[in-house]
Amino acid sequence: MVLIETDILVSLILSIEKHHREAVEIIKKIRSLALSPYALIELDLLILLERIVVRDLEQFL
Repeated sequence: MVLIETDILVSLILSIEKHHREAVEIIKKIRSLALSPYALIELDLLILLERIVVRDLEQFL
């Protein structure tokens, strides 16, 4: 099982991130994933601070 942290989540979410394609490929290859609860807290803070802005909710989901 692989633990996914915030940096991978951000790279997956933001297609402009320089490691976006690498993150997508990593996720595709891994069969068993676990999400760190701290990653969700950090992601929530990034959204609250508007470091990550969801512009197209349908595409995001």
